Amino acid sequence: MILILIVAELFFGTLKAAVFMLPGIFWFAGKRKKAIEEKKAYKRRESFRECLIMLKSALSAGYSPENAWRNAYKELKHLMGEDEFTVKAMRKLCSKLDMNENIESALDEFSTIMAIEEASDFCEVFRFAKRSGGDFSKLIGSAVDRLSQKIETEREIRSITAAKRLEQLIMNVIPLGICAYLRIGSPGYMDALYGNISGILIMSGCLAVYVGAFELSERIASIEV
Repeated sequence: MILILIVAELFFGTLKAAVFMLPGIFWFAGKRKKAIEEKKAYKRRESFRECLIMLKSALSAGYSPENAWRNAYKELKHLMGEDEFTVKAMRKLCSKLDMNENIESALDEFSTIMAIEEASDFCEVFRFAKRSGGDFSKLIGSAVDRLSQKIETEREIRSITAAKRLEQLIMNVIPLGICAYLRIGSPGYMDALYGNISGILIMSGCLAVYVGAFELSERIASIEV
């Protein structure tokens, strides 16, 4: 809301224009929600990789699939704490196993809670391997390698693009800074663009271009692995 008030004052010279820009709150909130969800998903993928590593160790030691999940839960809880997202999801999975619930249905709920593609794919393959009597250790090892490679690639991309993301942030703020500089440094310089139809149309067009450039920069900086 504060940002909308600033934009209204800089582009239209009156805070009343903020009334017509209120829908921008939903656009901005949607973008923030998406960014937060992506960050949470990245953390879930990292913790899920740790889960698979522990699961692989348990299976290699001769544990049954059910006991391997229980052992992985204990190890992950010790490593990350009881309040970590993946630990909570595994706690529910192990609770279902303790109540002698079918491991397939428990894995379905686990992958739903995790809400990441890697967990869904792995649980599907795990169920298939259990039914067909596949080599669990080999399966887990392959899954860990693929997930680790994906996370490492994502880390490298984040590191490489960190400077560009900072440049993107600066470039997104510069138009507002220019308008603020002209309003403060040269009072009256932009008065011709305020309070008349032609000025409103010109500044509305400038604002549309600004928002479009902001959205384009977000798309360019967003690289999916």
